[in-house]
Amino acid sequence: MALFDTIGTLAAAVGPSVVNSWFQNRTNQQNYQNQLELQSRTHAHQSSMFDRANAYNTPLNQVKRLKEACINPAVFYSNQYAGATGNASMPGPIGSPSAPAGQAPKIGGLMKYYQIRQMEMQNE
Repeated sequence: MALFDTIGTLAAAVGPSVVNSWFQNRTNQQNYQNQLELQSRTHAHQSSMFDRANAYNTPLNQVKRLKEACINPAVFYSNQYAGATGNASMPGPIGSPSAPAGQAPKIGGLMKYYQIRQMEMQNE
């Protein structure tokens, strides 16, 4: 009888641990499969967005968009619109307003008033 009691006690002590371990392994496998599927979807989406961005930014499409906006591509890509192409070191056309290096251009009185008013409203 003592043998059966020992086996019963041992089964009662080890049984729940084995069952919990089995369920944990099963949950881990499901989570792993879900992560693989999510990774695959994310990769497909990122690849698609990369391809779309490349197609959108081809020189032919850029020229097409400029023409649709009634902008002459030859003038746009010349030095006249240096700020539009992201090259801030090149000067603009003669007579264009500019501020000394390291200083912002002067803001008119009305614009300054509205900026101060907006900052006050944000701080309230």
